[in-house]
Amino acid sequence: MAFTKKKIFWVWLTLFFNAVTFASADSFFSLSEERIKRIPVDDPKRTEKFWNSQHREGFLWYTDLIEKEEKKEEKTPSIAETAEKMLREQVDSKTYTELWNAHPEELRQLQEVSTKLAIQAPTQKNIYRHLFLQDLVKNKATAFAYAVTAYGVQNDAFDTGATYPIVGPGQSSLVNMRQEEISITIQRVQQDFGLILITQSGCRFCDDQKNILRFFQNKYPYILIKEIDLKTPLAMKLGVTKTPSIVTVSKKTEKSMPVASGVVAVNELEHNLFRAIRLLDGNISPEQYGSYDFNIRAGEDPHGNKRRFQDQPIENFLK
Repeated sequence: MAFTKKKIFWVWLTLFFNAVTFASADSFFSLSEERIKRIPVDDPKRTEKFWNSQHREGFLWYTDLIEKEEKKEEKTPSIAETAEKMLREQVDSKTYTELWNAHPEELRQLQEVSTKLAIQAPTQKNIYRHLFLQDLVKNKATAFAYAVTAYGVQNDAFDTGATYPIVGPGQSSLVNMRQEEISITIQRVQQDFGLILITQSGCRFCDDQKNILRFFQNKYPYILIKEIDLKTPLAMKLGVTKTPSIVTVSKKTEKSMPVASGVVAVNELEHNLFRAIRLLDGNISPEQYGSYDFNIRAGEDPHGNKRRFQDQPIENFLK
């Protein structure tokens, strides 16, 4: 086959380009790692920034064809609407027996809601609900009080009528019994206890308390009463900061206890001294501070039922 000059030219040109191409590839793969690192590479962040900054969409920019459903804003019910719904479901649809047997806390909430709703909107329906629940709660309270009274008289462990009468003659006897026990207790130990009156100059209340103590001294002549100033070391040791103040001290144990602060009557001073004497002598515990001996003998003190029931299970006493 004869080659023309034109064909020969194209053959040599093809061979030349192939040689150049292979030489470039060979020189590329023969580059060192340092030279490869120096080859400029486009920054991905810069590329991303470039494409995101374009204000036009390309053909291959796929868009979401699914339309997003707009969320409907739910209307929050008002307080009145919530109360109306609550009363409609828990009162209007219930029977009287169901409401009567409901838990007290549930009834309290319903009554409170009905009252507030009736105040806000005093319609006939709201007022009726309010009166209905009020009457129901009143009847429940009355029934509870009657039941407690009925069961209480059947269990003398919880009956206080024997030591705390409510009728006039019984109350008079109770007052006399207390006063007799107070007087007897103080007279019996009046030589074992003394009183310290703390005063200070210019205190007019202190003068009033001194006059009252004269009547107390006439009734209990063997009780030693000593007056000291508020600024003395003894007053500071007793922890007294106000005048007039009265502190009782046991001569046997040297223990002390405040019995009056401010101006007090003879009757009040007797009561406080009576309790302090019994407590300092160890006849009672702090839990029995306000009790009397005749109460303790009758079992009417904070620890009375503790001694009665002892360590037995309560179910043994349930009837």
